[in-house]
Formats: sequence, structure tokens, C-alpha cells
Amino acid sequence: MPDMATVITFDGITLPNPAPIRYTQTADTFEITIEGFDTSRTTIDALIAKASRSAKSTLLSGKVKVQTLGTKGDLVIGSDTYTNCVIMDDVKVEEVPGTGASPKWRYTIKFLQETIS
Repeated sequence: MPDMATVITFDGITLPNPAPIRYTQTADTFEITIEGFDTSRTTIDALIAKASRSAKSTLLSGKVKVQTLGTKGDLVIGSDTYTNCVIMDDVKVEEVPGTGASPKWRYTIKFLQETIS
């Protein structure tokens, strides 16, 4: 189980200001959704560049198959490392209303750890 109050990185990029983490884990997959806020789009844009499109499907054996065009990398949450992870779907980004000339950005990223080849 991930430590909820620690630094989170994906493929060397530190995710800014993460909120409490939501995750699901089965014998074949580890999925985690991370939300947070940022005052700059620089980090978010770097994560978007690693995402591309990806999709998962369940095989008849019950194993999960991941198809992605994005970067596979290590998701590090404190002292826990999840290898061979991909960003699922897209990185969702929206400007926080009422933040004026220095906007704040809310982001949501869903990661999936690929467990079969």
C-alpha cells in the first residue's frame, strides 16, 4: 500500500501538490489516480507529453493487456516503486476558477502498472 503523505514521481518528474491518493490493486493490476494542483503548466505539460493514448483489456485468462503509445516508466510513491507503469487515457487539466492573473491548475492522472507482456 502506498504511503499517502510523501513525494510522488513518474519517470523522474515530481508531481506537484498531490491530494490523497485513490488506488485499486488486484493480483494482475495496480491502478492509481492522482489529483493535485499546480501553479505552472510546466510539470503538467511534461506529463502530458509522456501520456499519449492507452487502453487496457482483459484477456480470456483474466490477465490484463495494456496497449499504449505513451512512456512506460517507474511510478515512485515514497519508498514504493511500481515499475512498467503507463498513464491511462489522458492527463486531465483544468484551470481553477477565480485564481486571476496567476492561474492554478487542477490535474488528474490515472496510472496503470502493466503486469503481463
